[in-house]
Amino acid sequence: MIIGLMFVAIFFMGTGYIVYSQRPAVNVDYVVVSAHTGGQNVGQETGTENQYTMETVRVHNSRSDCWSVINGGVYDLTSFVSRHPGGSKSITRMCGDDGSRAFNKEHGRDRSANSSLVSLKIGTLTQ
Repeated sequence: MIIGLMFVAIFFMGTGYIVYSQRPAVNVDYVVVSAHTGGQNVGQETGTENQYTMETVRVHNSRSDCWSVINGGVYDLTSFVSRHPGGSKSITRMCGDDGSRAFNKEHGRDRSANSSLVSLKIGTLTQ
């Protein structure tokens, strides 16, 4: 009886594996809706990523509203200012400005720093 139950269990597990392993990957397109604009129309929606001008980024130049451009991406660093391991000063210097040079000088290709940036990205810089 135990052998029969084991056979049935193995049969169903194997069948499930075969069915699910043959399924194609599902591609899901999505749009991230953000409240970063404060009700203002400051970005231009193109595809799934917002584009911002440097003029728009410059408006967000304080510790309580901190955007920066880093390597062509626009990041809302407001929530990260107080959590930055190197202190808030190094982040607030980049608010409303292009922080690429400072970021690359300090972090270069540091995976941890770049991983932190990913979640803060709100769009790209447009000319």
